[in-house]
Amino acid sequence: MDDKLQKAEGVIIEERKRCGLEGRKKELIYETRNPAKVMSMKKMLSGLYMQLRDLCSSKHLPIVEEIGSSPLDNVRAKAETYYRFIGRPTFACDSGLFVEELDSELQPRVKFRRLGDKPLNDEEMINH
Repeated sequence: MDDKLQKAEGVIIEERKRCGLEGRKKELIYETRNPAKVMSMKKMLSGLYMQLRDLCSSKHLPIVEEIGSSPLDNVRAKAETYYRFIGRPTFACDSGLFVEELDSELQPRVKFRRLGDKPLNDEEMINH
């Protein structure tokens, strides 16, 4: 670990002690019900002093429809909705597909895992 990173980590630890948060990780809610995404995100955040919670087992929360025209529109709607329900910092990750050769109106964008209005699972997506 380089000196700057080590120094920054020391400052964070001291500040957490001062605030009475020593030993407690910051909780962050990840808006997803996809176990593979959860595993990937936990791996990416593993070096940070955070506890990632997901919605995989949360059956009482609504599913936010992806009606935005971009991935950013969709994640903003998801994060804001779940923050209102849970009252804790929440984030979402989403993606879209953009193909250079296609005109704007033909772009799959955020609907690339759907055939018409039907969501596709992995096997259906591969077969299509």
